[in-house]
Amino acid sequence: MTPESCVALFERFAGARKEPEGLMTLRREAIARFSELGFPTQKLEDWKYTGLKPVVEHAFELAPESQALPAVRQLAERVIFKEALKSHVVFIDGVYSKELSTLPRVGPGAGVGSLWNALRIEPERVLKHLGRYGLCGADAFTALNTAFYRDGAFIYLPAGTSLEELVQIVYISLASSPGTMTQPRTLVVAEDESRARLVETYVTLGDGPSLTNAVTEIYLGPGAGVVHYRVQEESLTGYHIGSTHVWQGADSTFSSFSVATGALLAKTSTRVILGEEHSGARLMGLYLAHGGQHLDNQTFISHAKPHTTSRQLYKGILDGNSTAVFNGKIIVEREAQKTDALQKNKTLLLSDRASCDTRPQLEIFADDVKCAHGAAVGELDAQALFYLKSRGMGDDSARGLLTEGFAHEVIDDILIEGLKARVSSMLRQKFFNGGRARHGEVDG
Repeated sequence: MTPESCVALFERFAGARKEPEGLMTLRREAIARFSELGFPTQKLEDWKYTGLKPVVEHAFELAPESQALPAVRQLAERVIFKEALKSHVVFIDGVYSKELSTLPRVGPGAGVGSLWNALRIEPERVLKHLGRYGLCGADAFTALNTAFYRDGAFIYLPAGTSLEELVQIVYISLASSPGTMTQPRTLVVAEDESRARLVETYVTLGDGPSLTNAVTEIYLGPGAGVVHYRVQEESLTGYHIGSTHVWQGADSTFSSFSVATGALLAKTSTRVILGEEHSGARLMGLYLAHGGQHLDNQTFISHAKPHTTSRQLYKGILDGNSTAVFNGKIIVEREAQKTDALQKNKTLLLSDRASCDTRPQLEIFADDVKCAHGAAVGELDAQALFYLKSRGMGDDSARGLLTEGFAHEVIDDILIEGLKARVSSMLRQKFFNGGRARHGEVDG
């Protein structure tokens, strides 16, 4: 897959579509920008520790439109949380499935559903926000998504609207044929004083090589509040590039929780612009890797105005030959006096062959701020392990207890019981319940 082949693929894609003129203009601008940028290389600071050779060596093609086969339905039913049984939007290879979705009841003017349907019905409302927060001009994969996405979720909340129910967005990649590529797009617009809780889930049904390139844009008006969860548990034969771009108005609050356990290679980026005074963001993350997985987490928070606040805590657990990256940057602009920012990253290595590169960064241009960051990479506490074993606990049980204790500082922050249980289950299945033995065979 080369930039030239992507441009040729785009011409075939664009020629077969009939859509609003403004959208096609946006697409053509995006593919032109992608052609200029090309795929990122490790010469770029944000990609220094993540090479894309295994991705670009594949000749990925756009996934064909698929139907909701019984196996797809079963997978969807398994991953939908009980809190979202009456409010979920399902996409198969990036295309809305009306058959598998149950849309919530919303107030006048609000909307939850397909982005493509919204573009056909009310293009002006969508195009006012689409591509405004996704940094298409700076990021190659965001530009690629803008050029190629077929569909995705659109959530619009008028001023003063509150979604009482959790809304779950499920993106299923079938990976039924070698080298399929999907480009899901999510757009969330939360106007003044609106409220919502959302969870994006990414899963794979097939086991062929696949690429998911997902982009989420979230706009928060003054006083709005959005809680956003992102769960990536795709196949270990696939690749996942995902980015979330957030812009916040005055007095708005954004809470994010990212869980990454799947894909052979994955990079997840969260970019937040605290664009007005008294806005605040809280970013939490958990990444779990084993075997030969490589999981890259990147955060970027810009404090653009005075009296803004941010908190970050990302934790990782690595086993086998796995590798991980945490690259977190906080920028405090000159105007952003009275900024309060804290960033932490902690990674636990369960194998002497696992490794993590962690790079917390602060760039401060104001002089009246309170900012701090820290990072730690280490093994299980030998004294604590000895203590538990001396009380009669077996080695695996002792390691499991300490590992879960390390992760639960983050897991306990999840306020959705179904998701909390799912993440705890993924932790146990990945590293214990026989998982360590299986991973050892793979690594051997």
